[in-house]
Amino acid sequence: MKKNKLFLRIITMVLVVSLVYLGVNPITANAANKLSFIKSADCMVGNEMCYGILGSVSTDKIVGLKSSNTKVLKVKEQRIKGEQEINIAVIAKKAGTSTITFKVKRKNGKTYSFKSVFHVYKYENPLSNCKIGKKSYKDKFNKKQSYDAGAVTGKLQVSVKKGYKLKGLYYCESGTGLEKKIKNGKNISLDADHYLRIDYKNTKKNYSY
Repeated sequence: MKKNKLFLRIITMVLVVSLVYLGVNPITANAANKLSFIKSADCMVGNEMCYGILGSVSTDKIVGLKSSNTKVLKVKEQRIKGEQEINIAVIAKKAGTSTITFKVKRKNGKTYSFKSVFHVYKYENPLSNCKIGKKSYKDKFNKKQSYDAGAVTGKLQVSVKKGYKLKGLYYCESGTGLEKKIKNGKNISLDADHYLRIDYKNTKKNYSY
C-alpha cells in the first residue's frame, strides 16, 4: 500500500506537486502491451494527482471517462507531450467515495474496460513534533502537506500523534527521484536540490495514498 507523505522542501511549489504524476513512466513498447490501471486509491481533499494507464500508447482512445460522484472527485484525460502513456487526472473535491470508469479503445479494434474506487479523506496534521535544529515546523502542516522550509541544517526530530504510525524518513533529490532513507535524530541539510519526505499511516481510519 502506498503511504501518506509530507514534504519539507525549499522550492516553492503548489500543494503536493510531488504527488502529481503517480504511475507515470515512459512507455516505448507498441500497442500490443497489456493494459492496467490502479484498482483503488486513497487521497486527501484538495489533492490533484495523475495516474497512468500502464501499457497505453498515443494511438489509444479513452471512451466514457466519468466519476460516479463529481462532488467528491473530478476526472479528465491527460496526455503529456513527448510521452506515449495516457494518464487519468483526478481532483479530490470533498470527503467521500467515487468510482472512476472508462474504456480504452485500441487501434486494432479491441476495447478494454476499467473501474477504480477512490476514497477521499479530509486532511489532518499527523505530526506531534517536527524539528530541524531548534526550529519547529509542526504547525506548518496544519492545513497542507508540504512546506517551503528554506535552506536549513540541523538535527532532525519527527514524531506523530496517537492514531498514526511513522513509516519512514527520506532525504530526496529534487528532479531525479533519488532518495535515501534516514534515521530520526540524524543531522540533515535542505537546499535547492534536496528535501525531506515523511511517510506515515493513519492507523485509526486505515488509509494511505
